[in-house]
Amino acid sequence: MAEAIVTCIQNYLDQGHHDRPYEDTIHDVMGASSDTGFNFGDITGLPWIEINFTRDIEQARNVILPRIRKKLGKVLRVGAGRKSIASSQSNQ
Repeated sequence: MAEAIVTCIQNYLDQGHHDRPYEDTIHDVMGASSDTGFNFGDITGLPWIEINFTRDIEQARNVILPRIRKKLGKVLRVGAGRKSIASSQSNQ
């Protein structure tokens, strides 16, 4: 995977994209292959937290997770006949 990331970065540079964030490269490489052993999802608009320390886990559990649940409940309600992601997650 590291070689693919380096190649992708070089392609960006060759195309004149000198200001692209490194996350774009990781996103593109991971999205191009199912052989990486990784998966990702778009969390645009959802609360999130970077976990570096034990206290971050507590904040994620006590503050961020309730916000995510609240946001999913509001955003992902869909019309009759379609199952919402919020309700399908509660069944897992």
